[in-house]
Amino acid sequence: MAKVNYLLACWTGRRRADDPRAAADRTFLVRKHLEALGEAKHSLSQITIILAEGGDRKADDYIKSIRSAGSTPVEVLVRGNEAFSYGSWSHAFEVYKRDFDYYILVEDDYAPWCDHFDRILVGHSGAEGAYVCSLTSMGKCAAISNGIVSSSLWSRVHPAPIALRGGACQIRWTSAFSRHGVQVKDYTEEMSSPFWDVGGVKWFGEKRLPPLFVPIHMVEREVPIQEALVGIVAPRGSPGVDGWCTADRFGHSMVVMSDGEEIEHLRVGHEEEKGF
Repeated sequence: MAKVNYLLACWTGRRRADDPRAAADRTFLVRKHLEALGEAKHSLSQITIILAEGGDRKADDYIKSIRSAGSTPVEVLVRGNEAFSYGSWSHAFEVYKRDFDYYILVEDDYAPWCDHFDRILVGHSGAEGAYVCSLTSMGKCAAISNGIVSSSLWSRVHPAPIALRGGACQIRWTSAFSRHGVQVKDYTEEMSSPFWDVGGVKWFGEKRLPPLFVPIHMVEREVPIQEALVGIVAPRGSPGVDGWCTADRFGHSMVVMSDGEEIEHLRVGHEEEKGF
């Protein structure tokens, strides 16, 4: 069985699109994330939290004390707050390198939404020959970077050049894979990919396919869907909003609403129900 390290980039300070629950409790994102991992069925060898220093001190101390999520061991690495999640993931790879066969890359404000998400990613067509992310941009870099890469491929790229600020950081880090002959691809033909932006969810891929990861903003809370949900009629008086959605519990169901009526109910349950 492949050894898989789940790299969770974590920051406890303020952020551009803050969930009000996280603003009130800076442990909220990592707690909800680990709760999701504890409830989901998976075969992860290790969960590694990479904590960027300089956020909320009490929340940082709490995260440093975490040792497990369910039955999976948790290791915590602490680093300076530079280069966003890309710097955190690179730091973790510098520590572990070939100790693991695969690395799943995830940011703390997303969480897995279906059982065996790790097996789905490892088994994704091209996983050995590509960095498989949640959404690509122009086929060269990751627009939503959560995904998977094998240690053999990452070794070709590491250390990738990283800009310290802004969108250049994302572009330089992810496009480095392409420059080193590693294909960058997404899974939107097989799974959907919701993205949290200021004011609501943007949905990429086919909405009738279940997502692998969801923004934690969606969990147990109604949020507006801004675009890309095919067939959703905008509620009256809400220009630019296609509906509402909420994930009522990790790994169970997502309800999509329009004009007060349920029009989609995506169910993710046992493996045979998902069709994987």
